[in-house]
Amino acid sequence: SITLQILDEVEKRRAISPALVQPFMRSIMEAPFPAPGRTITVKNFLPGSGTEVIMLCRPLDSRLEHVDFECLFSSLNVRLLVRVFASLLLERRVIFTADKLR
Repeated sequence: SITLQILDEVEKRRAISPALVQPFMRSIMEAPFPAPGRTITVKNFLPGSGTEVIMLCRPLDSRLEHVDFECLFSSLNVRLLVRVFASLLLERRVIFTADKLR
């Protein structure tokens, strides 16, 4: 997935020097947001490798793009949000329970 690919690139840069992470993330943030199924190309310098060209493809499945996550963000603290996100990245099952459906 695009998220895992970005995280792998961040970790590769962080292992060399934490100072390399911010320029990479800036280049990701400045790239135009692609349409579903389209690819963006991000160029970034990596010591020892020179300028790398990274291709990131946005998935065709956009079911969650129009979901409002505000309720989730306001219900969970940062520690729990990171834990949920990590569980999803590790493809663990995540079940939410609440008193209200929203």
